[in-house]
Amino acid sequence: MKDQKTQLELRVAQLEAKLKTIRLAQTRNRFHFDDSHLSRCKAALAEIENRLKIEERTNELVGQFANDAIPVEKKDKPAAELTKEIETYFNEPGTVAGADKQ
Repeated sequence: MKDQKTQLELRVAQLEAKLKTIRLAQTRNRFHFDDSHLSRCKAALAEIENRLKIEERTNELVGQFANDAIPVEKKDKPAAELTKEIETYFNEPGTVAGADKQ
């Protein structure tokens, strides 16, 4: 029984020593960056730069084309005026298109 207790105490001491060694190694490695986190940060910065370039280009184009006039078609003529033009064109005043002549 004493022998087993001594063996367990020795094993616990070995595990404690191993834990201390691991903790020491971890403190040395604290200065290493997580590459996956670093790459995500780089990707985020690249995305921000891309968005800024797009905004810059959009602003340039808006400034370039903002003063260009867009041609607007004339308003439609009233129905009575169109009917008069059609009758004048066909030289048959007072007739309705598609009506039988008598």
